[in-house]
Amino acid sequence: MNSMCYRYGFNGMEKDDEMNGGGSSYSAKYWQYDAKVIRRFNLDPDQMSEMSNYSVMGNNPIIFIDPDGDKFTPVGGQNEIDMFIELINAVFEGKAQLVVQNDGSITVSGDRESLSAHQQIFYDVFKDIEESPEDVQMYFLNQDERVHAIFGGYRGYSVESGPEKGEGVNTIDMYDVIALDADGSVSREAMAMHELYETFQDQIHQGMEGDPNSFALGLQQAIDGMEIESQYRGGNRIPNSPTLFTGEGYTQFKVDGKKFTMVAQIVENDVVSTSTVEGWQSDK
Repeated sequence: MNSMCYRYGFNGMEKDDEMNGGGSSYSAKYWQYDAKVIRRFNLDPDQMSEMSNYSVMGNNPIIFIDPDGDKFTPVGGQNEIDMFIELINAVFEGKAQLVVQNDGSITVSGDRESLSAHQQIFYDVFKDIEESPEDVQMYFLNQDERVHAIFGGYRGYSVESGPEKGEGVNTIDMYDVIALDADGSVSREAMAMHELYETFQDQIHQGMEGDPNSFALGLQQAIDGMEIESQYRGGNRIPNSPTLFTGEGYTQFKVDGKKFTMVAQIVENDVVSTSTVEGWQSDK
């Protein structure tokens, strides 16, 4: 293929060589990008308190991509992304499915009316993301990066390599998600959607409206039909490594008024196993 005839370039955006010379200007649905100064020409319509409205891709194109500005684009470990897709598609039972597009973004296809009320919750979240003017990006931790989060990290991961170091990246650890008891009241799919929805709310509101975790907890409770009372950890930080945790994580919740506690066994930020017991349980 003649590269001069190929329409797309950096970050999946369409080249606009007439504006600023070859390979210097790129066009997308919601913005125009100047590769020479690593900035957009037009103002971002969403005011962001922590960065310039001329900034793009969170000032970190190594981690984030933004081909259009209105999609869910997972980045990070491909095996872990595949685990997420397989988990959610199992919920749809063939009536709908997550589809990976050529640009790496994920969309949902299928007839909503054919889905159960439970399946529609998942479907509607992905449709909400598709219809949002923001590009929603979540970093999937690979095996070597798992120590950076327990289940997921809200702005909790810093990329330590590359020309730009990414700070405050929203992450998900699919291995911790899969470690959840398959028969437990706290489901794997609800936990995965919690991390996705927290990222979505964070990126559309830019930390200015509400608490992304509260939105995510609301979704998780709707999926699993429970009322979460509290979440905390009992254990110790690892000496000389304050970001690593070993101990137990407790999630206290109610189902139909009945009290339960999910206990997660955690070793150096890795969830080893979980179990659910009746009643409130803690290390206190």
